[in-house]
Amino acid sequence: MKEKLTREQVLAELENGRDFSGKDLSRLDLQNLDFSEADMSEADLRGAQLSGSNLNLVNLSKSVLEKANLKNAFLSRANLREADLQEADLSNTNLGGTDFESANLRGANLKSAYLSGASLINAVLEKADLTGATCSLAKLERADLSKACLVEADFCGAKLKNANFSLADMNKCKLYKAKAVGANFKQANLTSANLYLADLTGAILEGAILEGVIK
Repeated sequence: MKEKLTREQVLAELENGRDFSGKDLSRLDLQNLDFSEADMSEADLRGAQLSGSNLNLVNLSKSVLEKANLKNAFLSRANLREADLQEADLSNTNLGGTDFESANLRGANLKSAYLSGASLINAVLEKADLTGATCSLAKLERADLSKACLVEADFCGAKLKNANFSLADMNKCKLYKAKAVGANFKQANLTSANLYLADLTGAILEGAILEGVIK
């Protein structure tokens, strides 16, 4: 059983070793705090309020952030490998260069999030909302984005090899120069999407809506 910390204990630890690994910080109000470079691996942050907080370079690998509020937070180059972020609110969050490899982001809110250069290899983003998100140059090989909302999302130059976009809403999505070899777009809505110079070698487009696509 993880050691449960109070907000006061969290503030004290931020002045010392910044080690929250394996600790229980669930449902605490931790808004607008500076956790930069802290160790929060395997921590329980379910339902925690972290909006506006600085989590740049934080180790959050295998942590649980289910339904946590990270709106407007900064997680640039943070380690979120194998983290559980189901239904977390990451809208307007800076996630540039962040490592989400094998993370669970099912149903997460990533509206207008900045994910440029982020690694989402093998990540689960089923039913996630990435409306207007910036995912340029991101690595999404083998990621599951089935049934996700990707309206006006920017995947320019992204690596999408073998990614699953089946049944996703990709209306006005930007895939300019994206490398989508073997990607699955079955029954996806690609209305008015920009596919100019995208590599779709071996991609599955069965049943996809391609009206107004820019090639």
